[in-house]
Amino acid sequence: MYQRILNLLNIRGYQKEMTPLGPCYVKEDWGRKKGVFIAYEHKPDGSLYTTEETGSLNEELKQYIGPKASVLVLILSEQGRSTWTDPDRAFEELYDPVCMILSASDSKDRSSAPPEEFRFRKLKDYQATAVILTINIFMYLWSAASTEILNWGALTWMHAFKQGELYRLVTSNFLHNGFDHLFNNMIVFVLIGSRLEPIFGRARYVALYMGAGLCGSIVSAVYYMNMGEMVASVGASGAIFGLIGAMLWILIKNRGYQKEFYGGGVALMIAGSLYHGFSTMGVDNAAHIGGCIGGFLLAILLYRQDRGK
Repeated sequence: MYQRILNLLNIRGYQKEMTPLGPCYVKEDWGRKKGVFIAYEHKPDGSLYTTEETGSLNEELKQYIGPKASVLVLILSEQGRSTWTDPDRAFEELYDPVCMILSASDSKDRSSAPPEEFRFRKLKDYQATAVILTINIFMYLWSAASTEILNWGALTWMHAFKQGELYRLVTSNFLHNGFDHLFNNMIVFVLIGSRLEPIFGRARYVALYMGAGLCGSIVSAVYYMNMGEMVASVGASGAIFGLIGAMLWILIKNRGYQKEFYGGGVALMIAGSLYHGFSTMGVDNAAHIGGCIGGFLLAILLYRQDRGK
């Protein structure tokens, strides 16, 4: 249980710092330090941590990691009494994965649930994913009645490069050719995006998504220009393959923690997505490959284990 939580913190970019109270796991988040302190309910002298002592740990730890730091104190129990304090409400992104670890260790541990006031605030952790999803749905509904997708910003190399309509490199990522196209893309996007947004943080995650989509569009346009084919490309799959490429980099970077990150499932998803792309007619594989490579390279720049969002 303890080691799995440490693995989770490592993946999320927390680094160990020693304090007189014991190790604290710290990262920078938008210029502000965040620290996680983990202890078992029995202190070295055999006594249990009281509620007052748990609360005072927050203030004591701030003396060592920074007066403006946010601190999460997690007291582990092997008897189903694990508790935590997060007075600054700064660690919502850790609630679900920590709860899963605690529940797996003790199925009867009902105290591992997050504080009541956060149970209906989970959308905050996935705001960027929700906004991107909404934009894709809105653009589909808005353009669905039109039979001329080029008027809405679909990508062709002729329009983008010869006529200077470079905006199509971006707008094409938010258009879809039919409901099935939209539905399939958005299911995969939500599954992957909801995993990556808490890891990268909102700003870096949006940069990753948009950058990967742009890479996919550029590679697609250049490919069809060289092939001499006039193909109109639409869809979010280039950006989605970028997220897959980013996830692959995270797995490589955290080779010892694939179990905590469901590495086997990710590998199958990557393989299945690539197979589907190459075995299905009418799929823009150039955008998929460009997006995947772009996402992988962007993740190298944007994912930092020693830095926060």
